[in-house]
Amino acid sequence: MLERIPPLARFEESPVRRIVADRLRGVPTGGIIPYSELSALAGGDAQRDARHLIASARSLLLKERILFDAVTNVGLKRLNDIGALDATESHLQRGRRAVQRAGKTLAVCDYEALPPTERERHSLNAMRIAIHRQFSSKGIVRRLGAAVTEGVAVSKLRAQLSGVIAHFGGEKE
Repeated sequence: MLERIPPLARFEESPVRRIVADRLRGVPTGGIIPYSELSALAGGDAQRDARHLIASARSLLLKERILFDAVTNVGLKRLNDIGALDATESHLQRGRRAVQRAGKTLAVCDYEALPPTERERHSLNAMRIAIHRQFSSKGIVRRLGAAVTEGVAVSKLRAQLSGVIAHFGGEKE
């Protein structure tokens, strides 16, 4: 007869994460909490060895619609809605640069020297890079911005993009 395996222990939240999250929750919108205070709360350097605790607390607060952004070598600033929009654009710009680097990296590969299965992988990555570039190009962003300014409904924009999405197999994830 097989022995029953005991259930895994439940996840327990780190008390340090809770302390840091509670302190961050108390920062007023637009306020900055210095890294020195975060380091004292976390029991380690908030920019190095205790960084994961700070990140964990920030992700917990994100679920509560409380967002922080790093102020280089100063601390974390609690963002208002406009700050969140600015941070979003910053993340998108970094993603755009990452795709450009990926394209340069892929260009180094000698396609002809790759085995057939790796050629498929190369082609797939080339298509993914092309799609990212197309949808993050300044022209597309300008046209989407104009459409939003003109009052085009989001549903109409989705309908226009649905053909492209369907062409590539639809939304999966």
